Amino acid sequence: MITIFKPTLRCNIRCTHCFVGDQRTAYRDMSREDAIEVLSRIPAGSELILHGGEPTLLGVDYYRDIFAPHRGKFHTSIQTNLMLIDDRWVDFIGNDLRGRMSTSFDVAASLRPIDTALWLANIKKLKNRGIYPYVVSMLWQGNEDSHRDMYDFFDSLDLSFRLNPVENIGYAKARFGQLRHGRLKYAEAVIHLFDQWFMAPRAKIIVDPCAEILSFLVIGNSVRKCPFTAKCALHFISINPDGSVFPCGGFDDFTGFNYGNLLTNTLQEVMNSPVRIEASRRGDRLPDDCYKCSYFPVCNGGCRLEAYSYHGDIYKETSLCDDYMKIFRHIEGRLQSEKGDVNDWWFTLYERREEINGHDLS
Repeated sequence: MITIFKPTLRCNIRCTHCFVGDQRTAYRDMSREDAIEVLSRIPAGSELILHGGEPTLLGVDYYRDIFAPHRGKFHTSIQTNLMLIDDRWVDFIGNDLRGRMSTSFDVAASLRPIDTALWLANIKKLKNRGIYPYVVSMLWQGNEDSHRDMYDFFDSLDLSFRLNPVENIGYAKARFGQLRHGRLKYAEAVIHLFDQWFMAPRAKIIVDPCAEILSFLVIGNSVRKCPFTAKCALHFISINPDGSVFPCGGFDDFTGFNYGNLLTNTLQEVMNSPVRIEASRRGDRLPDDCYKCSYFPVCNGGCRLEAYSYHGDIYKETSLCDDYMKIFRHIEGRLQSEKGDVNDWWFTLYERREEINGHDLS
């Protein structure tokens, strides 16, 4: 099970596209006692992602206290904006989390009011400890033509990254029309990133969603992570500070998708809730055109959260259908033209997956 654990929704910055939005002030932080109880109901071996809000606001001691009764139970990582990272956090991430972490950064025009110099200084501090965060970056109108700089920037830092589009959720809803990238601009950016990455003499980093798509097309691995997994309703949950459970980290903006509460319900009761069962049926209720599409085994209709935020209906296909179609065709075409070398290139990179913190190609 993949569990997004949000013991706080507070944050020390206010990102224009933040999923949490005004809910950041609607919840109190989860107490240590409640956190220990909630974690006792998550299966051993689960992937646990410390999220928020900004999870570092609670301090290192909070996490050491709540994990003390659950030592070694989870594969835990943290998503942080890095603004509060100090030596104690570096020690915690390096020792307790074994370097598993991700962060956020936008190349060129940013949606995040962060101190770039501090972010870079903390990246250096982490790398000096052998920790290389996986980075989530956003494409929006302000930087939709800056993708030529993205690969070079992250490659220079030796940081794997993924490029996401802005979604119609949280703070973004108020001005989504001004934030959303132009038509096929997401495809243009991903295709350019793929070509830079694919033609690198020896790729050092992972670029997503390029690697996820390539993994499927080359070796048939099903995509386990957003936005193409078809099984998120089966093994993803997100837990808010009051113990309430939602399908993923963005759905808590939509109260109708509440599965239950792990402070008052067992995990089995939560997973058997009518809301979760209904949400899990999306794969059987997509438009007919999805099932006719040759790329449906890769895409699976796209992200249900993105579809719901855009169309108001989880049973609709992603609004990025044209972008993904163009991306899939391009990558498939490049594979056909370069098939003499691609297997060696791909497997060399695949074998390095253990070196890439916070990311799994399997």
